[in-house]
Amino acid sequence: MRRIRRLNIRTLPRGAFKALCAFTLALCTVLVFDARLRPAVRNIAMTRAKSLAVRTVGSSIEKFISENPEDCAALVSVSGSGGKVNSMSLNAASVNLFKSRLVRAVDEALEENARFTVKIPLGSVTGSEVFAGAGPEIPVTVRMTGGASAQITDEFISAGINQTRHRVMLRVECSVYVFLGGDEGAAEFSDEYCIAENIVIGSVPQTAVTIDIPQRQ
Repeated sequence: MRRIRRLNIRTLPRGAFKALCAFTLALCTVLVFDARLRPAVRNIAMTRAKSLAVRTVGSSIEKFISENPEDCAALVSVSGSGGKVNSMSLNAASVNLFKSRLVRAVDEALEENARFTVKIPLGSVTGSEVFAGAGPEIPVTVRMTGGASAQITDEFISAGINQTRHRVMLRVECSVYVFLGGDEGAAEFSDEYCIAENIVIGSVPQTAVTIDIPQRQ
């Protein structure tokens, strides 16, 4: 039976022993550095990702609304005669189409920002408040993905004497997921936008129908 020889550090040449010690020290340094760097990168990445997503969603919604004024106007159905408004309601077909197109535009905008770089000051990984934010910056690539959902509602509020304001409100909820090596995190946020508004002179219409059909893609 062949015997397995064990490595005896004492019998190693001096050069090989120094190389082994240097490799072990370098490996420990990398592990400690990674352990300190990862939480800092994760926290900063989540903050940057949420901020980037909020700006991206907001700008994409504003662009969509400005480029599609007819779609916003088509959301409301008005009926009446003799200059009097008898009813105002949301058009279900127009609402569904609007939300579907809007969510698609938001998702595409988020996809365009799916990868970004976070720069971490070297001093931030030391754990010391004295060196926090100091030193050269370490660039780290982060992947982000996200999705949005939309809800449309309407409301009647007083606009003065014998006047009523009818507003169509858009609420967008967004979930963002960040991937950094073996780590991942998630953040959620929402915002509301007024996408259509009308002033009704006289009494509030007797028939006011609110339709709220969530649309998710």
